[in-house]
Amino acid sequence: MSLLNKAIIGRVELVTLPAFELEDLEAKIDTGADSSALHCTNIAFHEDHTVSFHVLDANHPSYVSKTFRLPIHALKKVKSSNGVSKKRAFIKTEISLYGHIYPIVLSLTDRSYMAMPMLLGRKFLEGRFLVDVSLNHTFKQRKKP
Repeated sequence: MSLLNKAIIGRVELVTLPAFELEDLEAKIDTGADSSALHCTNIAFHEDHTVSFHVLDANHPSYVSKTFRLPIHALKKVKSSNGVSKKRAFIKTEISLYGHIYPIVLSLTDRSYMAMPMLLGRKFLEGRFLVDVSLNHTFKQRKKP
């Protein structure tokens, strides 16, 4: 894909996760991170290779008090920004960003200590977007009349 065909996004964007009934969730764009992550609580692994969880936490204004249970796409050890490695479940879902729906693989983790509930990493961004760190919420700005 040529540079001209890639959308320009900022360091923070608003995304929608249809499967979790979440709209305009702030996501940090992190080209230094390999994978994408979603803040979840009550994460539990099950013998049938599924994972159950709550998306976000009760303190977040977009919290949905519903337990989700999905197949585990992968189980991997991930080193967080503080250098600690932990086993995480990865799930497949869809994300809406910049007016388009894309497939995405998300790791489920407690991000309550982070500024943004979601992180979009290189595997999702590569080949689709150019990042301008001087911008925020680029799609929302483009939709204004």
